[in-house]
Amino acid sequence: GTGNASLNIEKATVTSSTNGNYAAGVYVMSSANATGSPQLSLAVNGGSLTTSASEGNDGIQFYVGSSEATGATTSLTVTNNAIVDARNGGISASRILETLPTPTPTGNNSSGIVFDGTKGTVYGNVELQDDLTINGGETLTVGKDASLTIPDGKTLTNNGTVTTEEGGTLTGNITDAPPKITTESLNEGTVNAAYNQTLAADNNPTSWSVTNGALPNGLTLENNTISGTPTKAGNYTFTVTATNDNGSDSKEFTLSINEETKYRLTVELNGGNGTTTGDEYPEGEKISIDAGTKSGYRFTGWNSSNGGSFADASSASTTFTMPANHTTITANWKKKSSGGSVFFWDLKFDTNGGSDINTVTEWEYSTIDLDEYVPEKEGYKFVGWYADEDLTKKIDEVYLTQDTTVYAKWEKIAEEVPEEPDETEEIKEPETISFKDVKESDWFYEAVSYAVENGLMSGMSEDIFAPNTPLTREMLAVVLYNVEGQPESTEANTFTDVKGDMWYTEAILWANENGIVAGYDNGAYGVGDLITREQFATILYRYAQFKGYDTTQGGMAVREFSDYENISDYARPAMAWAVNAGIMGGMDDGTLMPQGKATRAEAATMLMNFCENMVEK
Repeated sequence: GTGNASLNIEKATVTSSTNGNYAAGVYVMSSANATGSPQLSLAVNGGSLTTSASEGNDGIQFYVGSSEATGATTSLTVTNNAIVDARNGGISASRILETLPTPTPTGNNSSGIVFDGTKGTVYGNVELQDDLTINGGETLTVGKDASLTIPDGKTLTNNGTVTTEEGGTLTGNITDAPPKITTESLNEGTVNAAYNQTLAADNNPTSWSVTNGALPNGLTLENNTISGTPTKAGNYTFTVTATNDNGSDSKEFTLSINEETKYRLTVELNGGNGTTTGDEYPEGEKISIDAGTKSGYRFTGWNSSNGGSFADASSASTTFTMPANHTTITANWKKKSSGGSVFFWDLKFDTNGGSDINTVTEWEYSTIDLDEYVPEKEGYKFVGWYADEDLTKKIDEVYLTQDTTVYAKWEKIAEEVPEEPDETEEIKEPETISFKDVKESDWFYEAVSYAVENGLMSGMSEDIFAPNTPLTREMLAVVLYNVEGQPESTEANTFTDVKGDMWYTEAILWANENGIVAGYDNGAYGVGDLITREQFATILYRYAQFKGYDTTQGGMAVREFSDYENISDYARPAMAWAVNAGIMGGMDDGTLMPQGKATRAEAATMLMNFCENMVEK
């Protein structure tokens, strides 16, 4: 009943491990029906406790299994040079559905070392009783006002990081380890492409060097980073050595440098007498191009089929920067007139959805009157021609000095509206929802719309409904109280957690007076507690009885759910009624989740179903 749980280890060497799911090496757990303030404690006096767990589980876990045990405490105590080693799995503490602070040793009498995952901490005054190794990536901290003594004959081997905070003391010799290179292999490189590879090693090397073989041309090793731009392809084998004051470690690597990736450039001169031809080039290379000249034609520019860029696309002689694609560049020409000195240009009409107008071709410097070209578009009036796609510069004529496009603008013709009679019946528009977090594609959109439009629920703010936020016990009492028009209540407030001037006070007292809600055995109503699905069904069931609705719908449909046996005894009649009356449905996995928390979206759905299946019939 109290839920208290404790484990005391007295001067013993204990090793605990697990490879199961949802299991910890050491599990200090209260009962699922505990109330009040259960006390969970783990004490190690002398000796050691070493735990391990499979991936995703805890080495040590304190767990409160009851949602009604709201004042639980957890404690971890180490005394008499004890060591608690949870490097595999760490230490955690939680109450059902929430995380609790992880306990750490406190008090002047603490004396021991605790490893929580990769972090070790010395508490109080500790004398090392057995050899201890700090592995790579792990830390050991001697805290403020703590001390760690390493006596003769005992060894502290540091392959990670040992730190002494201001006010702490570390006495004795620490054996530091030589480096250990942990990089397994090197990434490949490419000729003329920047290369960067950082090497990793444990135990803080102070220098790095290539001790056998050589790096590829263009690459250097600075500190622990190989970088540069390789200039020649091939497979290069060499040895890298990492060194600190305690020794060195060497590892052989092979670095593959690939040939530079090149892309094909095809050049179409279209009759130009230039000398530029196609070839293969790497991305980013600048290629000189020259279209030359073409008798009877004038050069009008370059274009590319697949990316890249021209220094000056309007110039016959320029440069082209190669993209990371095969591409074709094309020289474009415009035919001169028969006289040899005048060019012809095209005027194109973009009618923006109107009827087509054929392209007009005229000599250079010709003036074309646009009033002669009027397209049609059903339901629209033609406004005029514009020189730009944004329709900001209206023009009446075009002076041809190049190929030109003009754009049509339209104005929708207003439909005739029949004259309204002198008296019209006022039609009340239904209220619509415009919450940012409720979209028409959401499964709960219809239910939220119904609940808001019918005054059953409102948003958490003007534009936020919070559909996935769990509903609290007082929220549901207020919903039903508002539906009833906020009637007065003569009920005396006997709940220990319901203050007399809160937004939910009158709603809870009215609902309790009429047998719709009830409190806990400890005298509290449970303000702030998240309402479960079975609690929601029970309160709706009692409200239906209060309203005189038929709640005799029976049936065995509720037993078809795989977790039927998980429904609390008090809630089974209400859950059976809710399922058979179409008020509550199951989850996608075929369960009812009776102890699951009811979200605001689920609440809106059940309220809509209740109104449509019970009230409106």
